[in-house]
Amino acid sequence: MKTRKKITAEAAVKIITRLIEDWVQCKICMLWVHENCTEYEDMCSNCGKKKNKELKDYKGKGKGKKTKGHLPRSPMAIIPGYSGRDGQS
Repeated sequence: MKTRKKITAEAAVKIITRLIEDWVQCKICMLWVHENCTEYEDMCSNCGKKKNKELKDYKGKGKGKKTKGHLPRSPMAIIPGYSGRDGQS
């Protein structure tokens, strides 16, 4: 016959709290995690960290050369008789 371990009331409260705690399903890997165990609203910590890294890497790409002052005049702006969209020649 198996002998049962006796647990303290404090340990029992921890177990019950863990069972009834709110759970969140990660929208990326579909893993279920405790809401309090992740800092992200709808994903686990691993996927959240990966997503943040991807966003940080993405923000750094695609930045072209910045111009200072006015842009050069386009060929349409120097056609005689053409007044452009805003009526200026």
